Amino acid sequence: MTNPKVTFKNSLAISIDVYDHYTAKGASSMAITKLGSIPAGGTLSIDTLHAVSYLAITHSGSVSGITTDYYQQFPIASFNITPFDSNYTHTITSDHQLGMEQAFKFIKYITANPLSNTATKFQSIIKNNKSNNFESAVNNYFLGLNNFSKCNVTSWAAMNLWLFNGFSAWQEDTYYLYSVPGSSTAPISEIATASIKVTNSGTTASVTKDNSKVNLAIKKGNIQEASVGNSALSISLSPTWTYVDSTISPSLSGTINSTKVLGTKSKRDLASHSHSSSSSSNNGFSAATITGLSMNAGFILFMVAEKYISYRSKKSAARTAEETKAVNEEFNKNLESITTELKGIKKEVTDIKESINSEETAQESMIKQEMKLDGGANADIEAQAETLMGFENNEILNFQNVQDRLDTSRLKIEESLNEDVMKESQDIQNDIKRSEKIANEEDATLEEINEQENEEETNIENENAEVDVEPMDG
Repeated sequence: MTNPKVTFKNSLAISIDVYDHYTAKGASSMAITKLGSIPAGGTLSIDTLHAVSYLAITHSGSVSGITTDYYQQFPIASFNITPFDSNYTHTITSDHQLGMEQAFKFIKYITANPLSNTATKFQSIIKNNKSNNFESAVNNYFLGLNNFSKCNVTSWAAMNLWLFNGFSAWQEDTYYLYSVPGSSTAPISEIATASIKVTNSGTTASVTKDNSKVNLAIKKGNIQEASVGNSALSISLSPTWTYVDSTISPSLSGTINSTKVLGTKSKRDLASHSHSSSSSSNNGFSAATITGLSMNAGFILFMVAEKYISYRSKKSAARTAEETKAVNEEFNKNLESITTELKGIKKEVTDIKESINSEETAQESMIKQEMKLDGGANADIEAQAETLMGFENNEILNFQNVQDRLDTSRLKIEESLNEDVMKESQDIQNDIKRSEKIANEEDATLEEINEQENEEETNIENENAEVDVEPMDG
């Protein structure tokens, strides 16, 4: 059988490239092959390399909706191509690009805000759905988020793959990597610096400690020496996002020569920070704890995305009921394994929230602590926390409104939230009141929402839940 021939039409004002992503049976890494480039407004027909192909449409350069930095192979769209498709002509539109940009911002937001309702709800959706409704559950969740309504499971998965297998999103001229103290009285010291630069000429990434400089490579979210075992330093770092100078910025966490380190672009004045203010807080959790939580949750969701892309390709190629059943069972088995890890993340979130002795929500406290340690001004700290709360409230209320509109259609959004957010027997007025109540109780998880429905309803109509605030970008 001849491999399919596919035609792409580029309706964007930017040039795009087409790549084949293929993992051979038994291979430990994915082979990425460039198949061609398409100028703005152009068309290209391509002979695929395999009977079943996963093709990534990318753009190298700045991404207007995100950054002026140079990004290599930023995802624009992705397609599964099989011999059984009914259509082999695809037009790349602005909706494809916007969906990827929103996927980038969504992942960035929930990573930097691991205690937020947006993050914990999304994890619950991943945890509580199987192959028969996984795609619809995730798609309906994004549909209900005003700031991410063009994102879907396909763009979310493709963006995860890009983020954790390349340096573009993590570029900083200098990261200052400090030791993570084992106790509140242990000293903090600068261990090393790192640098990640991406240009149209290529990528340079390195760690420098004392007189040793080691080049880096990244694969599946793990940054190591480019030549493992043959370098002066032993390096294992993971990238994530956190708050630095009032904005969400990249950070690196891991070990250098077995010393635990954590660093951002911000250079600390160690002399002006006491041990207690630098390594712990009155609320009982540290910057390293939050960054570790973000890193773990991010990697687990990356694994889900990776398994989903494989599942999507295999499902596209399945021709019989038996083949489809086998593919679904394999994906469900993978989800069950990952669900165990997500339960661990949920426990971490619960433990952190319980450790906070304050009327503030856990998320507000986290932001204020992180920004204070990095020198944020009081006004900036308060504004950041206030904006986050406005965003969280707005998204919850907007999601409820979408549920009301789609309740009688085949899109059963309540299934994507494990039927805890809304019950069909309630009238619209009760749904709105409940949504307002949930929005005012930011530390509630999905499991807690069901219990809260029986409590006395609180009138919070003057809250800032009705204000549409975009999430901050670093």
